[in-house]
Amino acid sequence: VALLSAGVADAPLEVVYLPDRPDSLCDQARRFGEADVLISPHGAHLVHIPQLSPAAVFVEVTPWAAAWLGPFASVAASIRLRRLQLCSLRPPGER
Repeated sequence: VALLSAGVADAPLEVVYLPDRPDSLCDQARRFGEADVLISPHGAHLVHIPQLSPAAVFVEVTPWAAAWLGPFASVAASIRLRRLQLCSLRPPGER
């Protein structure tokens, strides 16, 4: 968050954390529709990415062992959404 804030010092930045309890389906779609940047771990909740604005940026976080996961890459490409994938590093000693 600090890096994002530093990169957009002149622009307002609001970080929205999702509640501990699940939102309703409509609330989830509304939250996605209001986002300019979505940073999220890979998961089924990402079925809502078509609700993102065409100007939004989607950053999907995946563990190193699942870096090949790409179902949301094809969805993002089909709606011309900018998508970045952030993968964790391989744990030391793993082959």
